[in-house]
Amino acid sequence: MKKRNPLLVISTIFIITLLFSNYQVQSHEARIVEFKVATSKNSGIIQEGVQLEGEDSVEVKMFANKHTSGQWILVVFPGIGKDPQIAGRPVANLENVLNEKGTSPKYIGWKNPGPIWQTYTDADTLLIPPGDIIHFNVLVDFLRQEDGGVSPRLHGKAYLVNKDDLRLINEAPERLAQFYIDQQPDSEFDIDLYYRIFGEKWVSGSFESVFGKPSNDKHKAPQTGDYLKDFFELPVVIGDYRKKLSLPGNFKDDGGALFKKTLGEVLNAGTGELGDSECDDEKNDKDGEIIIDFPEKDINDIEVLPFPQDKIVSPSIKSQTLKMASHLSSHTLTGRFSTKWTSDHSLHPGFGWRVEAWTQEKGFWEILASDWVQWDGAWLLQVPSAKGYLGNHLRIYYRSYNSYFEPQNKDGNKYSWKDPDQSNIGSLFDAGHRYADTDGGSANGLGELYDAGLRMWSQLYWDGGINPVPSSPLKVYFPNTWYNCSGSSPWSCASTDGKVWLIATHGTDAPTVAHEFAHQLNFKFWNNKLPAGSGGSHSLNSCYPTRLGMALTEGFANFVAGWVGYRNRNVTEGGFNFTRWNLGYDLETRLSPPDCFNGWENEVWVARTFWDLHDKRSDGDDILWFIHKGAVISLYLSNGIANNGDAKDMRDYENTYRNAASSGHQGFISDIFNQNRH
Repeated sequence: MKKRNPLLVISTIFIITLLFSNYQVQSHEARIVEFKVATSKNSGIIQEGVQLEGEDSVEVKMFANKHTSGQWILVVFPGIGKDPQIAGRPVANLENVLNEKGTSPKYIGWKNPGPIWQTYTDADTLLIPPGDIIHFNVLVDFLRQEDGGVSPRLHGKAYLVNKDDLRLINEAPERLAQFYIDQQPDSEFDIDLYYRIFGEKWVSGSFESVFGKPSNDKHKAPQTGDYLKDFFELPVVIGDYRKKLSLPGNFKDDGGALFKKTLGEVLNAGTGELGDSECDDEKNDKDGEIIIDFPEKDINDIEVLPFPQDKIVSPSIKSQTLKMASHLSSHTLTGRFSTKWTSDHSLHPGFGWRVEAWTQEKGFWEILASDWVQWDGAWLLQVPSAKGYLGNHLRIYYRSYNSYFEPQNKDGNKYSWKDPDQSNIGSLFDAGHRYADTDGGSANGLGELYDAGLRMWSQLYWDGGINPVPSSPLKVYFPNTWYNCSGSSPWSCASTDGKVWLIATHGTDAPTVAHEFAHQLNFKFWNNKLPAGSGGSHSLNSCYPTRLGMALTEGFANFVAGWVGYRNRNVTEGGFNFTRWNLGYDLETRLSPPDCFNGWENEVWVARTFWDLHDKRSDGDDILWFIHKGAVISLYLSNGIANNGDAKDMRDYENTYRNAASSGHQGFISDIFNQNRH
């Protein structure tokens, strides 16, 4: 029996927090420094090409998070900030490639325009004394003119400095940085700035003043773009249109029915060990997602083709077309929907967006039909004959909210787009390929956020056997420019009343989205109860012997981010850094920090324990895995706490997983826990 200090079970601070506010759990991106933009020019002229002094100089104030007391902090900016590279290239025969197996893409004679901006600092290394505030400048250099909104960004790493190291280096930041730079940082951060470019002029401003904000009236939604008119300059990530993802099988809260069924399957399947094999027909790409192979020509094989005229008949739609008898529907509506991402300036399928057909034919707005956008962006709607629709007026909407989560701004307004109105349509209507510009347009970065949320939802349902949908949709506030999450400046966090706040940087970071949604998954199945020591700011490398509940819940959320991003269960050390799902920590490397005497005191070590129970890679004493892909998550969720504030930490789960393992495997479970204790 483990002895607990009763004073740590429910502290006075914990009780007060629960009584007077919604309890928050901090973001996956642990925070040890905070910053505020102090001064900046309001406008200027773009001088194309590299300007070492930049067109704008932004003063930034940086200081330690209020929970990081008495420690020196080293801040390193490892390189210049760069406008994201364009991931795809314009394709002239996209519909043929998607509809006809074996068809190679015809790339257009298009020259990559190159980056729009880059950022620098006037001090690459900074040392923040305890309780001090430092000032430095971020220099923004616009390399070329590109009308629209842009968000220059500078990435930094922060380290808590050991006092012995500080004396050894004599407080010289540059020498100290050489000592720390190859270590895992305690936290990472991005300084985001917002500009709108008009020809050769630029102006700076807030996120909303640059990118706009959604209206509370859906009928005033921004208009989609026409792919067929813009195809010659729109880069397309073809691989994403080939990843056959499945929509969840249930779009409503099922009261835990699927979860209960899964627990039985988990116990029946048990565990496997090194040398065991299991049938697995999945072919995984770097992100671990199922793909379909198509031969492609070399990317240098460029051919300029005339304006494409092919129609949209998607493989994912063919099987649905004409399922309904013609007498049951008056009109069949089809199309394809995509989003242009800010993280790679390229087009991706709008998987899981909701498409709706509306009309004002009778003098008032009426919805005709709605359905989901499929994995390749295609959609199909059947208008019931009972609607009495004559085809005199049609408007198509695409909305980025659903029964699981609802991205919205501070005012609660949600994000939608609409096609141009159509008149006198026939019984078969093709809306064409439309896209929402979430790259400098309305809701900059929303495309990436929504995609990460849908992929997590789909994977939890099909791989995990878990329905994450709450009784009411999660309110996802994006971008968060006002809520400080218990700090001194806006950050990302989740609360037990179904709210998630995501700053602009984290909204485009898939692991952080999955991490915050994992907190909500925890809240759902633990009935919003939190273990002792939960919440508050935290560092990836620090040990928290008095905040074991925080290490447990954050470690679980860290693991879920890896579980979603890496479906391949045999990831090698150093393999958790693929661009979109870069975790910022390694779930396999045990030589990197943190160096805690007890692994259950740190969130990364907790996450590594969960991963070793899940993965099929043998390393050290880890030669076992749970066969059901949702086993590790479901066993954790099914063993919560009885009362709010009860003591709970990773040590309590050793017997949970031992009891669920196959006969004779209990010792292997203990080996995994022991390996992740020191």
